Amino acid sequence: MEYIGYMGIGALLLAILQHTLYRRDKKLDRKDRELKEAYSGFLNALSLLRQNDDLTDADVNMRYWMARVQLVCSKEVLEWMLELEGSKMKRLTTGFKIDALIFAMRRDLGIAD
Repeated sequence: MEYIGYMGIGALLLAILQHTLYRRDKKLDRKDRELKEAYSGFLNALSLLRQNDDLTDADVNMRYWMARVQLVCSKEVLEWMLELEGSKMKRLTTGFKIDALIFAMRRDLGIAD
């Protein structure tokens, strides 16, 4: 009779553990989706800003996506993003900074080589 009681407690503990792990995985998936969306939007805004003569709309778009990225990015991505912003997109080193930013984003997403 005691074994049945222990089995019931074990099943309850297992159910609690499974529920906790499910909630943690769901939270991590949501963070990954947000990170991917923010990075994608930021890179799109960066592209528009570099190609567009009328910088007002592109600049607003860039600021929005920079804020979104800052919410979820790693310290390395944030540093490269601020470095790129400080260069005002005019210097010859901008290409290197964009490449470094993209590599940092890839590492943050877990897809770097």
